[in-house]
Amino acid sequence: MAWTSKDKKKLRLALLDAYRGYAPLKIFVADELGVRLETIASESAGLETVAFDLVDWAESKGKLDDLYEAFVEENPGKAIDVSSGGDRQETSSAHTINQEHSGGGDNVGGSKTVINNYYGGR
Repeated sequence: MAWTSKDKKKLRLALLDAYRGYAPLKIFVADELGVRLETIASESAGLETVAFDLVDWAESKGKLDDLYEAFVEENPGKAIDVSSGGDRQETSSAHTINQEHSGGGDNVGGSKTVINNYYGGR
């Protein structure tokens, strides 16, 4: 799949939402990618930086699709739409989810609801 910077940001934010600490993210990465997270990013860097470094690392190793697919499998209720590259096919199992995210960026003073579509399968 062709990943846009917007798609990578969505994945990074979804990782931050699903894994609220370094330890749970470390376990996910070890179990699903067979890699020690500390070889990618230090815990002292802060979770936002760790998530950014993980997505960046996965892209550089050609494992971004693997990271995404493992994330969706482990977090089915937090699926995100990364189909803007056009490689993903819409199937009858398409569903829409609401994802709450609070934090910085263009989010002024609170949380916002982002509606994401996920089309399962490839």
